[in-house]
Amino acid sequence: SGFNSTSNLRQPPNGNMNLGTNDAYLMIWYKTTATPTNQMLMSYEGGAVGTNDYGKPFNLRMHQGTLTGWASHDNFSTYDTASHDVSTADGQWHCGVWLRRGQVFELYVDGELVDTATGAVGSNALSDVNSELVVGGRKRGQYQGNCEEPFTGSLALARIGHAAPSAEVIKKMYVE
Repeated sequence: SGFNSTSNLRQPPNGNMNLGTNDAYLMIWYKTTATPTNQMLMSYEGGAVGTNDYGKPFNLRMHQGTLTGWASHDNFSTYDTASHDVSTADGQWHCGVWLRRGQVFELYVDGELVDTATGAVGSNALSDVNSELVVGGRKRGQYQGNCEEPFTGSLALARIGHAAPSAEVIKKMYVE
């Protein structure tokens, strides 16, 4: 907890983390009562330093209390997004998973599939040489070393991976 523009967890660009066109997932446990317009739980994105670019984002955020996943291959000119229609800004711990399985994106909350998206991103790459993993905020090219949209709450057990866990595995990770 205690995230702000300079207090967050960051993994600088790392070629071993490049998501490319493969299956991928973000998973994190979160707890908040705040409902601002946008607050970032976990983000893998970021344009070149000195630009106003978000790059090729793959992120999980809260939007007015509901969990939302976003993916874009062109700085949000086009994107896929999926949202939970129930607020989880209730002060309880919740588990969010945003994944890409082939050309379909899936959003899970507390082990249950709540929404899917497909169409805009397709088989395009979800990362580039400037992408960084940020927990508790998001990177943008113009903010070297700083982040925006900090998360107001607590985060735990963040994961990123080059796979698309099955619905059964996601349910098991939540229950057990």
